[in-house]
Amino acid sequence: DTPASLQWLFHPLGHRFFVDGAWSLQERDSMFSTTGNMVDPLSHLSRAFREHMLEKALYSLVTPTNTNNNNPAMATDDSSEKPVSCTQLSDTHEYLQLLSECSDSAGTSKDVTFTISPSLSALPGVDTVGKWWYSVLSVACCWLVGEDDMAERHYAVVDSLPKQLDQADDLLPKAVLSAFRARRLLFS
Repeated sequence: DTPASLQWLFHPLGHRFFVDGAWSLQERDSMFSTTGNMVDPLSHLSRAFREHMLEKALYSLVTPTNTNNNNPAMATDDSSEKPVSCTQLSDTHEYLQLLSECSDSAGTSKDVTFTISPSLSALPGVDTVGKWWYSVLSVACCWLVGEDDMAERHYAVVDSLPKQLDQADDLLPKAVLSAFRARRLLFS
C-alpha cells in the first residue's frame, strides 16, 4: 500500500515530473508551498511537484485555450463578452485537484519526530501554504465561470492567510488577499 504522501508519483503528471522534471532540493520553504520534513528528500520533491502544479494551474488559468488558438487578434467582440466556459478551464481544474490532494498529504509535520512505529510515521501533514494557494486559484476559476456559490466554499481558507505568508517579507500573498477581499465585497 502506497503512503498518501507518495501517491502523486503514480499519477501520470507526477511520474512525468519525477522522470523529466528539472527539480532540485531547496534548503528552505518557498512562498508557495512548505516541506513537511526538512530531512526527507521525498518531502522536498513533493513540495517541488506541488509548486509545479500551482505554476501549471496558474498558467492554464491566465491562458485558457479557445477556438482562436489564444490569438487575441483573432477574437471577435462577441467572444470577448462571453464568460470563460468550464471546458476551457478543465486543465486548471485537473492541476488544482492534484495540488489539493498533494497538499492534504504533504508528509509529516515539521514538529513530528521520527518514530520506530511505521504506523505513526506514516501520518500525513497538510501543506497549509499550498492549500491556501489552491483555494485562491479555485475561487478565481469559479468567479471566471460565474459559479459564485462554489467559490464561497473556499472563502474561509482564503480569508485565513497562513502564518508563514503573513510574516513573509514578500507582499504578494497580502496583495492577493486584499484583491480577493475587494472583489468579494464588490460583488456581494
